[in-house]
Amino acid sequence: MYEMMTGLPPFYSEVLSEMYQNIVAGDLVFPSDMTDEVLAPFDRRAPIFICVQACDLLAGFLDRDPKTRLGGEEVRQHPFFEDIDWDALDKRESMHPVCACVLFSHSS
Repeated sequence: MYEMMTGLPPFYSEVLSEMYQNIVAGDLVFPSDMTDEVLAPFDRRAPIFICVQACDLLAGFLDRDPKTRLGGEEVRQHPFFEDIDWDALDKRESMHPVCACVLFSHSS
C-alpha cells in the first residue's frame, strides 16, 4: 500500500545494504520528507500528496512492534476508511471505492 501511494517501497535506498538497515532500524519516510536524491531515479509525472490519515494508516501497518502494529478490527475503524460501509462490502452489496482499470495489449 505504501508503494502504491508513493511509488517507492518503504525504507527505500538504492544501496541494498542501506535498505536492509533501514528496514531494521530506519525511520519511515513519506514523500514530503524524501530528498531529491532519493526520488531522482523515479519518474514523477504528478506531485505526491498523501493525507494525514493515509500516513497514519501506513505507519500503523509498518510498525515494527507486533503488539502495537495496526491490525484486525483497528484497520476497519481507522479514519482512512471512515467512508467505507464494511457490512455492505462484506455482503457484496456495494463496490469498493477504487476501481482500477487494467488494459492488456497483445503484441503479435
